[in-house]
Amino acid sequence: MNYIDKLKFSKDLVTPGMSACQGCGGELCLRRVLQIAGENSVIAIPPGCMAGAGVVGWNFDNGLKVPVHIPLLDNTASFLSGVSQMYQRKGREDVNIIAFAGDGATADCGFQSLTGAAERGEHMLYICYDNEGYMNTGFQRSSTTTKGSKTSTTPVGIVLKGKSQSKKIYAFDNGHAQY
Repeated sequence: MNYIDKLKFSKDLVTPGMSACQGCGGELCLRRVLQIAGENSVIAIPPGCMAGAGVVGWNFDNGLKVPVHIPLLDNTASFLSGVSQMYQRKGREDVNIIAFAGDGATADCGFQSLTGAAERGEHMLYICYDNEGYMNTGFQRSSTTTKGSKTSTTPVGIVLKGKSQSKKIYAFDNGHAQY
């Protein structure tokens, strides 16, 4: 079955009327990821706008139809490492362990636990939806904000015309970070 057919016939595991902002790209990604991963999934969404939208949903009902956890901002990968180990010890290799985190919880605050999980080769899918800023706190700059961008915490004036550093980009291949 190809990708389009899989989406066409898969159940939407995100409730309608979710409390994310209208047209939110993160919500669309979350919907598609869960459609592909299926009902046999456990997801962790660290604090931020998607945690509120994904967990609270509409009228304070659960926004997802799979188990969802909100770990601390900086320990999503280590939290899911424990969840993954628990399912493996129970012989449940069929459960999809998924992290859905913003750039702050991935590239900044959560980078230490993420690199540790990658180095150990933990059994999980870690998705970073990179919106290049801390959107839940008024669009503060993050390490993934692109060079020259202006955010609410970027000094801008005659001398500085936006973020002076390049965007932090990492990729992991078999537990090895590539910059």
